[in-house]
Amino acid sequence: MRTFDDMNISRIASGLKSMTENLLDLPPDQRSIATAGDEGMYALFESLHCIPFLRDENLLREHLDQPFKMVQSKKKLKIPAYAPGMAAFLFSREELRSGWAYRNMNSIKRPLTGPEFEYGVKPFLESSMHRVNVLSLEMDFLPTFWKAVHQILSKMTKDVLSAHIRSLEPNLYTLAMEHWQLDASHFADMTACYTILLTLSPADFWDAMGGINGQHVVENILRSPVLQRLLRETREEVPLHLEEKLSWVLPFMKSMKPANLVPPTRAMLDQLLKEFQDENKGYSRYAKRICWSIGLQALLCALQRARTSLRGDTVVVHLVEIVSKDHIHNLMQELDGIEKKTELQVDEQEQLVLDIIENTLALDIRTLSQARQVILTTKELETNDAVGLSSLQTWKTAIRSLKSGHASLPTSIVSGIDGLLHLEKFTPRQMQAARQHTEKWNHGYDRLLTLVGQELLDRLEAFSAEQLVELYQEQKAARGLVNLLFSGEGHIHQSTLAVFKNLSGEDNRRDCLMHLVKAFFSTTLTAVANAQSVIAKHHVFAPCSTFIKISTDILSCLCDSNDGVLRSKTISEEADIKALELFWEMTWTALETIFRQTEPWSNLGYDKTMMQDFCRETMDFADFVFDQYSIIAHTLTSARSAQGGKGGKEVGKALLKFPTEAFTNIIRWLRLRDEYLITRAVGLTAKILVRLQEVGIEIDAKAAQYIEDVVTSSEKNAKIKTKLTMNQKAELQRALEKHLGESIEVTESRPVASVQAKKQGTLAGWASSSSGRSPPVEGAKPAKRPGTIDVDAWSAKSDADREKRRLAQEHDKAYSDLIGGASKGSEAFKQMQAGRKLPLSKPMPATQKAAQRQQDDHKGFLTKRKMEKEAAEKRKAEELAKQKLGAGSGVAGLGDMGKDHSVKGQGVYVDSDESESEDDDDDDEAKQLNDELFGDTSKTKKIVRPNVDPNGAVGLKPEVKKGPTKIQRTQRNARDMRARLAPDLQPLHKVILKWDFFHDGDYPPGAQPHIFRPVANAFTDPISYQDTFEPLLTLEAWQGMVRAREENTAKPYEIKVLNRSNVDNFIEFSTVVGQAENREMQLGEGDIVLLSKARKPADDGSAPHALARIAKMKRVKQQLEVVYQLMPQTSLAPGLTMNAVVYGLKLQSIVPLEREYGALQALQYYDLCNQIVKAAPSKRINFSEKQIAGAQDTWNVNRAQAEAICAAQENEGFSLIQGPPGSGKTKTIVAIVGGLLSHSLGSGSGGSTRINMPGKG
Repeated sequence: MRTFDDMNISRIASGLKSMTENLLDLPPDQRSIATAGDEGMYALFESLHCIPFLRDENLLREHLDQPFKMVQSKKKLKIPAYAPGMAAFLFSREELRSGWAYRNMNSIKRPLTGPEFEYGVKPFLESSMHRVNVLSLEMDFLPTFWKAVHQILSKMTKDVLSAHIRSLEPNLYTLAMEHWQLDASHFADMTACYTILLTLSPADFWDAMGGINGQHVVENILRSPVLQRLLRETREEVPLHLEEKLSWVLPFMKSMKPANLVPPTRAMLDQLLKEFQDENKGYSRYAKRICWSIGLQALLCALQRARTSLRGDTVVVHLVEIVSKDHIHNLMQELDGIEKKTELQVDEQEQLVLDIIENTLALDIRTLSQARQVILTTKELETNDAVGLSSLQTWKTAIRSLKSGHASLPTSIVSGIDGLLHLEKFTPRQMQAARQHTEKWNHGYDRLLTLVGQELLDRLEAFSAEQLVELYQEQKAARGLVNLLFSGEGHIHQSTLAVFKNLSGEDNRRDCLMHLVKAFFSTTLTAVANAQSVIAKHHVFAPCSTFIKISTDILSCLCDSNDGVLRSKTISEEADIKALELFWEMTWTALETIFRQTEPWSNLGYDKTMMQDFCRETMDFADFVFDQYSIIAHTLTSARSAQGGKGGKEVGKALLKFPTEAFTNIIRWLRLRDEYLITRAVGLTAKILVRLQEVGIEIDAKAAQYIEDVVTSSEKNAKIKTKLTMNQKAELQRALEKHLGESIEVTESRPVASVQAKKQGTLAGWASSSSGRSPPVEGAKPAKRPGTIDVDAWSAKSDADREKRRLAQEHDKAYSDLIGGASKGSEAFKQMQAGRKLPLSKPMPATQKAAQRQQDDHKGFLTKRKMEKEAAEKRKAEELAKQKLGAGSGVAGLGDMGKDHSVKGQGVYVDSDESESEDDDDDDEAKQLNDELFGDTSKTKKIVRPNVDPNGAVGLKPEVKKGPTKIQRTQRNARDMRARLAPDLQPLHKVILKWDFFHDGDYPPGAQPHIFRPVANAFTDPISYQDTFEPLLTLEAWQGMVRAREENTAKPYEIKVLNRSNVDNFIEFSTVVGQAENREMQLGEGDIVLLSKARKPADDGSAPHALARIAKMKRVKQQLEVVYQLMPQTSLAPGLTMNAVVYGLKLQSIVPLEREYGALQALQYYDLCNQIVKAAPSKRINFSEKQIAGAQDTWNVNRAQAEAICAAQENEGFSLIQGPPGSGKTKTIVAIVGGLLSHSLGSGSGGSTRINMPGKG
């Protein structure tokens, strides 16, 4: 090769010599590549590609430099491709060569290819790297080297960089680490090279670094003497461009693996945000500002990377600690006075701090969430800090810096904490597995909620309405606030609602949400949809009940027939259309999650009554949502048609796709026990099937098969065990057949008319048991299968079950009569016992033997009962026979007080392995009623304990608690007493005054019929009581309004408006009425009056009119000042100006209704609340003959009246005195009052009070 190289060099030298001679003969302005001659031109281009020639500095200086300079006298030489000469000249100290190399390389737009690098760049780069090795360093060559490397790297792609730079020898990456501490002019090019290497291929960078960690890299660069000198430079002769010198920081932060973020981040921030900001170190103000800005960017980058890449491990904890312990106070100083700045006035550094706060709070919540997940999964935590909330310093400092003003800081804080929605406390059952960690986590979560509720939301509530509107207009702030509104923690929800009330100026939740929907349609619906998606994604139970209430109100605001936004507003903007579609989608997505997760949730130890109510709320809400499909579909169809988009059927399909996806989980609720829930589930299933068929959507084959199995299941062939009646199955069958377009064959099975009698246990079986437990009853049900919703539900009793229970009760009654008989009864008892053993020896079919036994028993028992009716010992024997048969008569559970006697079949779902008998047939009627209303109120059945009669009575008697009913009194604070004595009646007034007097309908204007529910026999809590009776009160008021419209005989009267004002969201105006005139009109406070511009208000519905309430009447000399109160949204409101004349017509007085409503609202503050809600009768007390005789003598009453008087005096609460006319009810009541007063006055410490008879002193 040496021979060929010499030949090439000789030829190139000869050609360049010829070129030089030709150019020297020409004047400078004629020298160009074209006049150089062919031989010279070829020699020049060959010289730029001959590597042996380019390596020899002497040859270049002797043969190339002169012609190379002359040929560019008039025009610069350009080569369209990367030639080896370019790379070689980049490392040259000759300005002519290096200038040409840089100029040509920059003019080429495409990057270097791999072969070009290997052939034309690598030889010169590697040789130059040896010249700057620390062992043989050419200090004056160092700046040239790094400038050339910078140029080469700028022309490389990631692939070329990974394949070729990484393989260089020596290692270019680590070579730089040897040069950072050298004081030369190479620093800027080195940082530029690092920026490129970190940006293009961070993985190759750290792979090449080997054992050099990020912290070492940071400290090496930032402690460079060159950088230190630049930071202290105060007199700039040339621009310092410190931004370029620190351009590597962000790529460096982005290149770090998330697990290795903490040490380099801490080192970086210690230098940029602390060291370089020290007033005593001599750094320039310019340097401080640049370092501060870049440090903030680095911190934000680290937090964002942790937020997107990490789930919440120790790295996140330490990053949050870096902010909270080292920098939060300096960061908040940057935000001093930010409440006075508008969005456009916030500068870059302030915005960085705001973003840092937002991400820090979000990471703190991420840590809390991850800790919860770890506890659930592993039952322990690796770190001592179980929740990652060691100080909450960032929270406290940021929140306490909030001031009324512009919304920049509140936006960042509220947006940062929107992740609180998917957190919820550990339930008691979950805490059993890891009590220490779960208690610590719950405590940390409580601390966080306290900070949010008592400090953040209270401060926001103090903002003005205009400031809150500005805050809500920020989409991420709206999202955060709505997430807090959806919170499952009551105090957070209420505090957030108070903020929204302040924003909207409304005083109840629906009106507040209506304002948000009207004023910020897309913002509100998008934020609500986001909250719903969080619930669906994280399967969190706590906010589900709030989700149902808020979403119900939102849908009502959108679709209500009276004031729904979609009924009066045309949706045309794309943002509004997408927001409405997203809201519909997320509503059903969250509902699907609830339907799917309710059964697992029920196993977490939540209160059973609460779960029962939650199931009902869910089903009602799902039914309500589906009913709104039509109005939403119509709205979207109109909007899309106006845009030339989808038609009605396509929109319908798009909307119904989401109920279809939830349908599979909805139909699982057909297994519910609760009669109400079954009815709603069947109705909703049928509605969805019919609606899907209308738009051409077919349900999943598995779902169709499931419904078919439910419909075709029978007692003999129970494919899916449910409590559905035949009518409900028929309804499902019709809907499914219409949906599928084909019929379903159902095999009917007649119910068995007989019932297997219960078998009495014996003492022998118990006595022989080593454990002392009661012997099992024959045919007892197996233990409840795990995985069912273990809620004491309302029993859905079918007709067949009632028939079985009736027959069994008759059987037990006859059996007790038989026991009470003499020897003949004993003989019959033996025969019955023998008859019960027949099933063990005869293979007789079950239905036949049960029917035969029932027939024989009834004939014998009824005969014996007539014969032994007057037997002397009958009463004692009946009491014995009433004990539970399956527990061994009166000794059931003896020695086994802790045994679980709960009855199978009390869960919300019907299990496929349950026996036909769902309840003990021998429960007394009162117990059955209580269970049907509230479910089984105790975890285990009461165990009847044996008690020997001390008077020597033969036999064992059950222990009976005979104490009177006592009311538990609660010490209430002043606020509760105000709520009880002076309840807020404004909600009632607003409902009534919003009505349109001329509305034609049985229900009030805008009311949904489903809110008017039948009154149950009892309620679980005052809220459900109020939810039932409050709509009925408004219905009563409306019916009174309708009667007034049909029967009113009052005369219209003229009203002149004297003054008008706005008070508490009402319009109030006053007028004057003469006392003589009022005697005829009979006006009074609490009257509802129809106001109209028409002279006959009740006859002209087209004239501006409104309902008003007389709020106050005051005597002024011979006149009455009357203050009317009405709603501002009425058609009459604009016409109520000073001296305006309107006409009034008295309709009715709502004073009684106000009293009822006030009592209803104050119900929970009464000590009698539980008695009112549960309607449980007081226990009957058996009084001694002496007590009864004493009452008879004192009050001169008969025995029944005396017993009633004694019972009323003993039992606290309500006493019902009833009887036919003339039976002495009034006398009894007077005696009760007298007895109570005698006791009260007799025990008083203040002495007696003399009451004078009328007419005497």
